[in-house]
Amino acid sequence: MHRNMEPHSNKILLFGRPFSDGFRLNFRLLMKKLMIHGTEIIMFEPFHKFVQESLGEKVEVAGLFNSSSDLIGDENAMLSIGGDGTFLEAITLVRDYPIPVAGINSGRLGFLADISQEKIAEAIDSIAHGLYTIEERTLIQLTTDVPLFGDFNIALNEMTVHKRDDSSMITIHAYLGGEYLNSYWADGLIVSTPTGSTAYSLSV
Repeated sequence: MHRNMEPHSNKILLFGRPFSDGFRLNFRLLMKKLMIHGTEIIMFEPFHKFVQESLGEKVEVAGLFNSSSDLIGDENAMLSIGGDGTFLEAITLVRDYPIPVAGINSGRLGFLADISQEKIAEAIDSIAHGLYTIEERTLIQLTTDVPLFGDFNIALNEMTVHKRDDSSMITIHAYLGGEYLNSYWADGLIVSTPTGSTAYSLSV
């Protein structure tokens, strides 16, 4: 589903992973554009440390965060700087809040992190003026007798049932809506969302 967004509070969460020197100029451009628009930047602390210590870049921020519990929830967007893996990690941090995530790819163009380096300035202008749409995506949830993943049992891409490394193939009895679907004798079974399925198809 897509819907136009009206501009409101200009507060951005900035999440990222270490990037190469080739992205340094683009990172500076990103920060300059955010400052021009008077953006209040709340930055992921390990990423902030990387930028300031490893790259020698001084970044003025309104605050730092390390986990989902550090967020207030009134931020109007999160920017994920990296690739698709970084994007997937970013969404786990905003999981409890209606905060849209936009991915800026610091390397090759990704499927989720689809803002290219050449489009950074244009993208920031659009976000600042509320000229964007939100695409809602399906999540998959795992319910088990044993809390395998603690309080975070959802995924954007897929969940996999896999055999142990030292075991032979396993038999998986699959049911859909309570009705028997099939039995699989295999290494495992992947249950994928449309997002994960599309990513697999693109990779192929």
